[in-house]
Amino acid sequence: MLTAIIIDDEKKGRVALREKLHDYCPEIELLGEAADGAEGLHLIQEQKPDIVFLDIEMPIMNGFEMLHQLPQKDFHLIFTTAYNQYAIKAIRYAAFDYLLKPVDIEELKSAIQRVREQSLLASRTMKDFEELLPADIFFRTHHSYIINLRYIKRYIRGEGGQIELENGAYVTVARRKKDELLKKFR
Repeated sequence: MLTAIIIDDEKKGRVALREKLHDYCPEIELLGEAADGAEGLHLIQEQKPDIVFLDIEMPIMNGFEMLHQLPQKDFHLIFTTAYNQYAIKAIRYAAFDYLLKPVDIEELKSAIQRVREQSLLASRTMKDFEELLPADIFFRTHHSYIINLRYIKRYIRGEGGQIELENGAYVTVARRKKDELLKKFR
């Protein structure tokens, strides 16, 4: 389940998006809605959603001004706006997607699907995962890689060496991890 909030000064825009999310994206739990940037800031900091649907053109504080005031942006940002001229600026704000109003159902579903696929990518450290995963199945070969030992196709000798996985990917083995890895196969 992914959580989301909607920030839009137009009530009908909020209602339309809420209904589309309810009807077509059941994996989204809507945590709240805000009618302006100030409310939106408070809602983001209070609820810590996975996704923020943000309108750009709002009175007093527009969407970009609101984003400037956030100390950190640890959510997927999806702009929902009637104006396409902000697309380039939205990219600079690391927008995950940019949906034009009225929001197209298929584009909305596609954006949510891509967020779900990225939710598989995590914001934890490799050490966190190394501690969570069973050591008899998973092995950290390098500071950047943890592999499932059941999917090793072959070991390629070298300073630390490399592992070829069954899917054709090659993973580096750090020199300091080489002996520990080879012990797993003895």
